[in-house]
Amino acid sequence: MVGFRRFARNGATTAPPRVADGTPGEPAHAVVTEGSMNARLILSLSLLGLLVGIGAVTGLTPSGWELPIWCVIALVCAGVLARQAPGKLFLHGFLTGFIAGLLATLCQALFMNQFLAHNPKAAATFKTLPAGISPAVFVVVAAPIWGLALGAVIGLLTWIWGRFTRPKPAA
Repeated sequence: MVGFRRFARNGATTAPPRVADGTPGEPAHAVVTEGSMNARLILSLSLLGLLVGIGAVTGLTPSGWELPIWCVIALVCAGVLARQAPGKLFLHGFLTGFIAGLLATLCQALFMNQFLAHNPKAAATFKTLPAGISPAVFVVVAAPIWGLALGAVIGLLTWIWGRFTRPKPAA
């Protein structure tokens, strides 16, 4: 494999590193191109959604503050992605928002009893659901919808931010 040395049983290398064309020399390094995706960046920023979910479940997020917190998270994610994503800015933002939205709502669904105990307004809202529909099932069904909406917002913000801050390609 390029960039990795294989070791024989006695610990000696069996072949010198090779460059991209296969000749011996320094190992080739991965080149990030305009069309590649940075999964590590997407997943690490998506963990902010898990923090929002945990905050809602434990009652750390005051009632009525969830939307402003999501707005701050959307702006932070858009700024970081516009600067660090190798390309496909909208897709990076969309996937980050989608995963973050899923994580937050699924965390709330998984710990629904604790969520309702710490959020009396949400508990009152869920009492208006038709009989036979549990709040956890409702939240699980709504999770992809919230993820799509959050992904579209963060994707659009990332694309707009990137249009104004990224250097123009040389023509």
